[in-house]
Amino acid sequence: MNATTAGAAPRWNALSEAAYDVAVRAWFVTVVAGQAFFAYYIAAFHGGSAATGEWATWNHARNGHVDVIAGDAAGNLAAALHLLLAFVVTASGALQLVPQVRARAPAFHRWNGRLFLGAAFVASAAGLYLMWVRGTIGSTGQHLVASLNAVLVVVCGAMALRHAMAREIAEHRRWALRVFVLVSSTWFFRVLLMAWLVANRGPAGFDPKTFEGPAIDALMVSAYLLPLFLLELHGHAGDRAGPAARFALAAGLALITLVMAVGLFGAAKAMWLPRLRGGHPMVLVHIFTGLLAVSAGAIALAVSKGGPLHRRAGTAFVWTMLVMAGLGAGLAVLRSLEATAVALAHKFQGDSLGGFLSLYFVVTGLLTVRPSTGPTRGLEALATAGALVLVGVEFLWGFEALASVSGLRGGYPPFPFFLFGTVALLGVAGDLQVARAGRREGVSRIARHLWRMGIAMFIATSSLFLGQSQVLPDGLRVMPLLFAPVVLVLASVLYWFIRVHYRGSSALGAARSPS
Repeated sequence: MNATTAGAAPRWNALSEAAYDVAVRAWFVTVVAGQAFFAYYIAAFHGGSAATGEWATWNHARNGHVDVIAGDAAGNLAAALHLLLAFVVTASGALQLVPQVRARAPAFHRWNGRLFLGAAFVASAAGLYLMWVRGTIGSTGQHLVASLNAVLVVVCGAMALRHAMAREIAEHRRWALRVFVLVSSTWFFRVLLMAWLVANRGPAGFDPKTFEGPAIDALMVSAYLLPLFLLELHGHAGDRAGPAARFALAAGLALITLVMAVGLFGAAKAMWLPRLRGGHPMVLVHIFTGLLAVSAGAIALAVSKGGPLHRRAGTAFVWTMLVMAGLGAGLAVLRSLEATAVALAHKFQGDSLGGFLSLYFVVTGLLTVRPSTGPTRGLEALATAGALVLVGVEFLWGFEALASVSGLRGGYPPFPFFLFGTVALLGVAGDLQVARAGRREGVSRIARHLWRMGIAMFIATSSLFLGQSQVLPDGLRVMPLLFAPVVLVLASVLYWFIRVHYRGSSALGAARSPS
């Protein structure tokens, strides 16, 4: 009996550690993903409205919060500064949590940390001014809780800075995590509020006009104190906690993550996506994975090829592109199916071809640097056959656009069809050459991988900034600005392609075939 108990104890301990690790990772991914999309919403909606001078839309979007008041220059400045720094804090704070950023880019981590703390301090001061000088909706008790949170942000931020300057890294990280949780309290409150509205199918326990009531008070206290309480528990959930305590903490964290996910879905569907000119629930995933794909692809293009960071960024680019392109093609098909059967052949969305073409180049670009096996060769053959079909469809629709009275096919002129059809044809020609002569090695293999991933990156950026610019506010839809990311991607791909061809393996750094 003792031997059995002794043998079971390590297994329970390992299982509790694994459960707790999964719960922490799920919470981390949910928070970072939600805050990244929230940061994009702030920049796109509020920043775009400001760029076009439509300041009044801030008041309509904030559900009773009046941000812009005629004649109140100081208050308007504080409101604009508060929103601007909310974006900075949300974006930079999430980056500070990523271990790879701390390990691979310590200088960036330090400067980003300074930006994060400075923005948090000023945003807290602006928030206090708006609450106590200008006045906002909500009860005095709510303002007291929010003010205490602002004071704690400054205190914990000062402690984090003090320990960083003293090179006491462990203590610095503990205090920095406290700052992150505290400055994220407003975001936590929004998510919990939307989860509450979803669960009750509308406002319950509070007046939506005055934002006062027991439900709002409880949600605010929970949003401000519960994450901080969980963080402190997390600090004691290591070696000192037993399996039962870790299981309990993992279950609680999983429940909170589920509530957050429900709140994020509600906020995205009811508030954020409609203001970003998107309506389908899957648009949230499509937009977010597209942003991640463009970000990961930019990192992969910028760093030394074949190095650890390039591999990690490339892997993230592949997976996010697969999700983004697949959803993009699927959503385009769904939009097409809304047309009548008679008009279906003429209204089928051309951007669905961009999604399928992206999938083709991502898959074949990845397989280029993977070992050749039976399944990979079969997948390559399947991808080539699909691309050949795309070539035919692209050129067919291009000629249909030329022959139409409007000069358009599904809203697109002939040029994009012929352009992407030609690119797909070049890809198929390369596939056939590899099938005839065998897999390429050395510089040729890297060049094939580079141009295929580069084309996928080009499709992603052009689709976001040119083909789907309607999801952006009018103030950001300026053609020179929209063309800049696309041109930058093309220039980067061309630079690396020339460098690889003319400088050979010396230009690839640590490039090797992955196992």
